[in-house]
Amino acid sequence: MSAPKNRKAKNPFYALVLLVGVAFLLTACAYTVLAFLDVQGRSPTTSGSHLMVFLNQYGVHVLGVELAVLCVAMVAAFGTEEFWQRRFDRRHGVRTSQSDSTANLPRQSAAGSAADQPTSKPDWEAPSPSSTNPVSSAGNSP
Repeated sequence: MSAPKNRKAKNPFYALVLLVGVAFLLTACAYTVLAFLDVQGRSPTTSGSHLMVFLNQYGVHVLGVELAVLCVAMVAAFGTEEFWQRRFDRRHGVRTSQSDSTANLPRQSAAGSAADQPTSKPDWEAPSPSSTNPVSSAGNSP
C-alpha cells in the first residue's frame, strides 16, 4: 500500500496546538466579558456565574499557562515536522532522492571541501570603479 507523494504526515502536535488555541481563545473572550462587566461597575460575584468568579481570581494565571503551553506546542510541532514526515515516508515506502534540507547545499568533491572551491561574485555586486575605468585616476583625464 503506497501513499500518494503529495500526502503529508500527521503531526500530533498540531492537534494539541488546535485544542490549546481554542481554549486560549475562549478564555480570552470570557476574560474580555469580565473586563466589560468591571467597566460597567458590575461585580463578577453578583453576576451569578461561577466562570466569572473563577476568571476574576485566576484569569491572568490561566491565560499565562495557556499561552505558555501554546508556545511550547507550536515549537514542538514545527520542530518535529521533518521527523513525522520521514516516519510517514518510511512506513508507506515513499523514497526521496534527497532531503529537502540538504537539497541546496553545495556538494563536496573528492578533491576537497566546498570551501576550497572558488566562488564567484553575486550578480548584484558591481565591479570596482578602478577595474572598469581604463584611465587611471592619476591625472590622465582629458
